[in-house]
Amino acid sequence: MSDSERTLLRRRKIGFVFQRFNLLPGLSARGNIVLAQQIQGDGFDPHRFDVTVNLLGLRDRLNHKPAALSGGEQQRVAIARAVITEPKILLADEPTGNLDEKATRAVVQLLRDINASGTSVVMATHDAALVRESNFRTLEMKQGRLVSDSARGAGEDLA
Repeated sequence: MSDSERTLLRRRKIGFVFQRFNLLPGLSARGNIVLAQQIQGDGFDPHRFDVTVNLLGLRDRLNHKPAALSGGEQQRVAIARAVITEPKILLADEPTGNLDEKATRAVVQLLRDINASGTSVVMATHDAALVRESNFRTLEMKQGRLVSDSARGAGEDLA
């Protein structure tokens, strides 16, 4: 693929949730979410925006800038920004890394809902409790090597 083809693939098929949110501080929550639709190139879709905002419980926080949002709210804005474009794959790097227990549970449930709607979710985490409690297929890596896969039976060769 050429550089432009890879860029289009990322824009249209892959959503990213970053560990540190990466929200633009000068934009409101609404602005950060809408920006993703504009970058994708399809323009603003008010219906998709409303569905996403309602799913993530952000309706009352849309006019707030990131600094005025809690960590959980910032993460939900980051997730909204990632899923507003209806990606086929969602890559989430430590999406619960700096959240309290309540916000962590809410984010994990949102990821489950997103997955149930047809988006593949790939989540990197070091939170062993989160891994145990989730119903996600779990792949464990150590030093760059796959050491376990919850979808395989005990003792299967992982090489």
